[in-house]
Amino acid sequence: MKNYITGIFGLLFCYSVGAQSLGFSTTGLSASSNRLEAKFMGKVFYINAFVNTYFLYPKDWVEGDVVFENGDKYENRKLRYHAKSNELIAYNENTSGLFEVEKAQVDYFTLAMDGIEKKYVKLYPKGEEKDGKYYQELYSGTQKLLALLFIYEHKVSPYTDDLGIMRDVEFDLRTDYYRYSGKDGLQKMGLRRRALLHAFPEHKRELKKLLREFRISPTTPEAMAKIYKLMDERGMLH
Repeated sequence: MKNYITGIFGLLFCYSVGAQSLGFSTTGLSASSNRLEAKFMGKVFYINAFVNTYFLYPKDWVEGDVVFENGDKYENRKLRYHAKSNELIAYNENTSGLFEVEKAQVDYFTLAMDGIEKKYVKLYPKGEEKDGKYYQELYSGTQKLLALLFIYEHKVSPYTDDLGIMRDVEFDLRTDYYRYSGKDGLQKMGLRRRALLHAFPEHKRELKKLLREFRISPTTPEAMAKIYKLMDERGMLH
């Protein structure tokens, strides 16, 4: 039996129905899973121009892989990330429909963008123990360096948006950065030299030397990921 749930956010933006088999083939599953009946599961997702314009990332569908917690792997799927609800949206080519992948099953997924494969892992931060959240994994070693994409909504003077609708709010795609370890969990940090030194006070002198040696400043995700790798190689992330 399907349970229909209607949600309204400003405009009517999506509907969903209960978890169901959506017709994906089971070829390519990992040998360890040994579950030939396995299927992609999730809620049917109906998109409109509002959600497509403001909430989905990237701007168009890209290929990616989805790996379930049981080891099942689905490759080369059409995927996008719903930055407002922190959900993974997939395009079912068999039915030409969309669905929200059941987060409880997902271990991680990847998005192929501009020749780069971006990996998003599911973690359970404090207060999100039930459902978890997806974070982009910028570096994975002794500690993880993570990025959380989210929608920031704020009031502005009335304007007509790209859809021809009068609005008094804007929706900005923003990013917060975190470091993660099994011991300390998630800890927010900024892409600044001061924030990096503050995060590792016991290695402050070594860090300053490392930044000078490699002439690198932690002001971009790529630079911070490189710094984390160098710190890990020198045993500074233990």
